[in-house]
Amino acid sequence: MMRTMILSVMASCMLFANAQAQEERSILVNQQGSAYAVTAPDGWLANKDVAGEMGLGAAFHLEGTVWETTGAFIFVNTTSLVGSGDNIYDLMSYDIDMYKISSPGIQINDGGGITVNRGKGNATVMHMINAKANTYEAVAYIDEGDVVPFFVFSASSQAEFDKYMPAFKGLVESYKYYGPVTTVVNTPRN
Repeated sequence: MMRTMILSVMASCMLFANAQAQEERSILVNQQGSAYAVTAPDGWLANKDVAGEMGLGAAFHLEGTVWETTGAFIFVNTTSLVGSGDNIYDLMSYDIDMYKISSPGIQINDGGGITVNRGKGNATVMHMINAKANTYEAVAYIDEGDVVPFFVFSASSQAEFDKYMPAFKGLVESYKYYGPVTTVVNTPRN
C-alpha cells in the first residue's frame, strides 16, 4: 500500500514537472487587442528580454546561443489591419515589396500552409532566399480578421534554414488563438 502511494505521488510530481516545463516554454502574446499562445520548439529558448527590447510578441533562439550571435532565430509579432482597409494579402504584398527593395535579387517562393489553432486555421508561408545577401527567411501569416499574427524565421545559411525549418513549423503549429482582448481602465472616483 505504501509503495503504491509513493509511486502515485512520484507519478503526480513527474506529470506536474512536465506540465510546468511545457508552461515555461509557452508564451502568451497580447498585442494589437488580441491574445494567443505559442510554444518554443525543443532545443529553442524563449527570450523575453529581447522580445521586450525589440517590441516583439515573442523571440526564440537556439539553446546554448545568445540572440546576437545565434545562427537561427524566430520572432513573433502582430499587426493590426483595423482602419487600414487592408487584408492579409495586402500585408503580404507589402512585405514582398519591402524584401525586394532591401534585398535585390531575392527569390520569393510559396512555402505552403501550416495548420494552426488546433486544426481550426491555416498559416500562409513564404520563403525569402538570397544567398548573395545571406538572406534565408520564412514568414508565416495567420489571418485573424482585424489582426495578423506573423512569425519570422531567419537563418544564417541554407543548411541552417533547412535544418531548423521543422522547428519553425512546429512553433507555428503550436499557435493557439484566444481572441480579442479588452483593456479595462479603473478611474478613481471623486
